[in-house]
Amino acid sequence: MTITRHHVRYAAVGLIGAILLIAGVLYVSRDDSNITSSPQRKLHKVVLGVLPYLDHTYAAVGAEFGWFRDAGISVELKEVGVEHIVPWLRNGTVDVCSTPPGILMAAWDSAPNLRTFVLGNLFTGYAIMAQPDQRYRTYRQFRADGHAPPVAAQRAIAQLKGRRLAYPPEDAIRPFVDLTLSRANLRLEDLETVVMDDPLTVNAMRQRTADFQTGGAPSRVTLQAEGYVPIFTSLDLLEFAKPSAESPELAGILQNGWATTKSFYEDQHEVVLRLACVSYRIMEALQNPAGRARESHLRYLAKLTGVKNYTPTEVEALYNDLNRFRTFEQQADWFENPASTQYYKYINGAILKSWTDRKGYFQKQVPTIEDVIFADDTFHELKTLRKRTETLRAAVMRAQNANPDALTSEQRASLDRASRQFQEWNMIEAERTLAALSKELRLKVEH
Repeated sequence: MTITRHHVRYAAVGLIGAILLIAGVLYVSRDDSNITSSPQRKLHKVVLGVLPYLDHTYAAVGAEFGWFRDAGISVELKEVGVEHIVPWLRNGTVDVCSTPPGILMAAWDSAPNLRTFVLGNLFTGYAIMAQPDQRYRTYRQFRADGHAPPVAAQRAIAQLKGRRLAYPPEDAIRPFVDLTLSRANLRLEDLETVVMDDPLTVNAMRQRTADFQTGGAPSRVTLQAEGYVPIFTSLDLLEFAKPSAESPELAGILQNGWATTKSFYEDQHEVVLRLACVSYRIMEALQNPAGRARESHLRYLAKLTGVKNYTPTEVEALYNDLNRFRTFEQQADWFENPASTQYYKYINGAILKSWTDRKGYFQKQVPTIEDVIFADDTFHELKTLRKRTETLRAAVMRAQNANPDALTSEQRASLDRASRQFQEWNMIEAERTLAALSKELRLKVEH
């Protein structure tokens, strides 16, 4: 049998207790012979780069509420421009950075050591925005007229021919632009293009120096609130998608997450797992429309973009139309369901294909999805850790139910603490607490 990184990782997961105690990555010191002893924690400092977009700033929620510290991490958030993602990861300016994997794939020739280790958000917010008073018609309007999807798309996109399109210089946006134009047999050469930073594209629309615009979520929400019209969107494009990396429509959406260097992933692997746990904790919190997490998220975004207030309609669009933050359970569709169009190999494979289809783009060996994305490994590693933690907790609970006096008051407190840690996605601490507790109780636990 050929040994792959997946086989190695899964074998290691089977020995998760050993992994978590490897010298050099142990950041919580405890005498496991006495679960009631006070842990002496050493916080590991991580500089985490965030782009000024909603789908890349959710780390701010964990920072404000102390969730990184709960996980043994002292985090410093650092605003990053898209053009800085690759060089700052390479030179160590940031340890981790929020990014779509497509950015890493596009830079493979010069930076083949960058890896995405956890995913959090599905971005479906790209749109071709149009001036509101020029009678441009949307794809949805053409569909309402009775036109089939291919005809409706062709007619909507054909309106761009010869017009000025403003968009930011982001590799992640180009696949959406190119694919959208191809629906009307157009290329960028058939338009007048203005490439500028995202906030400037908004000004170009306001000043009427551009007829159409494509950008990130903040610019779309801003323009849409001011009456500018989305004539074709990523969600429209998904109507044409198939569950395959050969489906080019999937290149128009993004699965965003956190990336680091291969050496950090390997040498600081426990820290990587802890970061992933914080990410999944944030995903759960962002599911609650009335919770404090979204308030914190938008407040931090306002610091970076200057947009202070969003209407309820805009907030709804940000979290349900443009961005879809997915919990651990929901991400099973990404990593374990090859029948889904959202399967990670299809979305990111389509993006990779958009680059490989450009003759001569890669001068060296072309990367594979498995070269760049390790988030599937992280998902399965945490799934195994969660299962082991649940098994340990069930064993301790059985011992307590069989004999209420089996646990001392300190041990019952430890059980309560582990239960809370599990709920708060402090998975490594929960597993260690329960493993030590089961050892004290001399329980036999099947792994």
